[in-house]
Amino acid sequence: PIFHKPFHRPFQYLGRKADDLSKELNTIINETGNIVVEDDECRMFIEVEGSFVSFIYIDIKRTAPHFLNKEFDSEGILGALSIGLHELELVRKQVHYHTYYDHRRKIKVSVSCIDDFSPISVGFSLKYYGH
Repeated sequence: PIFHKPFHRPFQYLGRKADDLSKELNTIINETGNIVVEDDECRMFIEVEGSFVSFIYIDIKRTAPHFLNKEFDSEGILGALSIGLHELELVRKQVHYHTYYDHRRKIKVSVSCIDDFSPISVGFSLKYYGH
């Protein structure tokens, strides 16, 4: 499937003011100062540092279950978020964790299976680009 807003190209939220983004997504900033958006397909955790979005983690629910020792297709996962591999450079690949850099946007993108029986997760960060 191809996911639509707010899960479409979620890196666009990095660096945004949390107050503005919570209004745009019609959600609240929770008691820990972060934003969570969820539907039947995905759960997106938007981490806020200060008043700006610094990290985004998305669990793709329908990919479950996966296993740490089983290869998965990160291209398909990224494609569902409307992100093409032509936009990214694969910099590290482990069975359960693929790391990409988006050099144009200076973003680290990780696609991973965090634990056995977990859904595939995609993380976006400005902070760890190049590390």
